[in-house]
Amino acid sequence: MASATDVGRFETFLGYNFVRFNPNSDFIPSFNAHGGGGQFVYNFNDWIGGVFDLGAVNSGTLNGFIPPVFTANPNNPVSARLQASNTGFAMMAGGGLDIRLSKHVAVRPVGADYYLTRVSSLLTGGTTNRNNFRYSAGINFLFGAR
Repeated sequence: MASATDVGRFETFLGYNFVRFNPNSDFIPSFNAHGGGGQFVYNFNDWIGGVFDLGAVNSGTLNGFIPPVFTANPNNPVSARLQASNTGFAMMAGGGLDIRLSKHVAVRPVGADYYLTRVSSLLTGGTTNRNNFRYSAGINFLFGAR
């Protein structure tokens, strides 16, 4: 019975991500994106761990708007260059549920995260918060039981 509550030293998660982006912009509407992600977790003890989280999502279109594709005429080449620099702040906080299926495998039916981004506008210089949401689900692999 005690082995059912053992926490592995390392965990890796692979799964699906759904993200709701809210850009707070007059030009870009809020949109949903789907994709995948992975996490590597090092558990310092039963209650505290460090997480490396990597994911990618794609919206396909922005509420029906497909960005135009520009092509250059080889007889009349056109080139443009835009250079900008900007720094910002991002934070994610959330939780979820892992259901252990065996000593080394758990399923995550739900993971929910609040995802804050704060970036200053290149045009106005003002900063606004963008309040986003991420849902994830997938499989968690556990290694190095103590």
